[in-house]
Amino acid sequence: MRKYAVALLLSALVLSLSGCGKQKETSVDQNQTESQSSSMEQDSSQTQNVSPEQSSSVLFSAAEENSPDSAADSENADASQSDFSDRSASSNDVASTEEKSQNDSNFSFSDLKNLQFCFSSGAGGWATLMMIDADGSFSGEYTDSDMGDTGDGYPNGTLYQCIFEGNFTVPEKIDEYTYSMQIDKIDWEKEADSQEIKDGTLYQYTTPYGLEDAKNILLYLPGTPLAEIPEECKSWISTALFGTSGTELPFYVLYNENMQCGFSSYSIAESFEETLAYIEDTAASLEDSIENDPLTQAEYNEKTLELYELWDSALNTLWDTLKQTLDAETMNTLTAEQKDWITKKESEVEKSGAEFEGGSMQPMIQNSTAAEMTKDRVYELKELYL
Repeated sequence: MRKYAVALLLSALVLSLSGCGKQKETSVDQNQTESQSSSMEQDSSQTQNVSPEQSSSVLFSAAEENSPDSAADSENADASQSDFSDRSASSNDVASTEEKSQNDSNFSFSDLKNLQFCFSSGAGGWATLMMIDADGSFSGEYTDSDMGDTGDGYPNGTLYQCIFEGNFTVPEKIDEYTYSMQIDKIDWEKEADSQEIKDGTLYQYTTPYGLEDAKNILLYLPGTPLAEIPEECKSWISTALFGTSGTELPFYVLYNENMQCGFSSYSIAESFEETLAYIEDTAASLEDSIENDPLTQAEYNEKTLELYELWDSALNTLWDTLKQTLDAETMNTLTAEQKDWITKKESEVEKSGAEFEGGSMQPMIQNSTAAEMTKDRVYELKELYL
């Protein structure tokens, strides 16, 4: 797996994205400016005592976003938000698109299941991420930020963002490794060049970087000889190719010919596996220190809290992965189950520290219980759904 994909997913451990708004259907802006370097912020609460109110707060928020109650609430949200009513083509058009694509030799959009396409330089945090469904519809987000670009009312900097979705036309086969398609429709939530201040951050809404003026998009299949891929495209996917050997493309690539922008693909599930491997190594080091190092009680409390937060971050990253790979019905069912699990965990954490209530060991006992239960939940969900 390519290193930049791991870095992008690791950033989800400490970053969250926000932004819903009024949809604007429009043609792609041809005057997209260069993006600034990016970072994304996520608020967190650091304490040494894991209480029922504090534990898994991030995940609970994520669960709320996918719950049926949350869906009902969103219908009554601020008028600036949109439900993307024109999101996909009619059912007949979708069926026709899938049938034609399936019949066109050896590629269909369903081959792209659980893959994410990334347009990024690899040097800096900005990126356009996109997923493509079996019917040819797609959705994604462009983000970039400049935390040093502050002003009156936005001391936390500036975030550039475009949340978008649309549909591709039926791919036409060019040769054994290459297909051609166009963007049939594309919408984004917020009007380009509009802005607003939220939570001390200036949100500057843009067009989807990399998809501007996309008159023709080429899809290169894995196995495409690298020599046949345009140099402009290879320059964009060079980071993804780093560390690979051979003369053939090891993943899918989308290439916006007109703007000479290349998107490389990676498996969302495999990327989480790499993130999990990193977390396991870090956790093992912490556990070794807890078990073997001569620590003060304050240090035990601190290290067990760090261990819990590590597994809580893993669980939130896995949850984000599941939201991208599971269908809506399964995700709604899982969300309800997750709420029950959170309630149970908080109860068990409180019980575990009851014997030491008010004592210096209470945080250590509660942190350890929370860490163990959260770790078990990570592996349980991974086994069931990835």
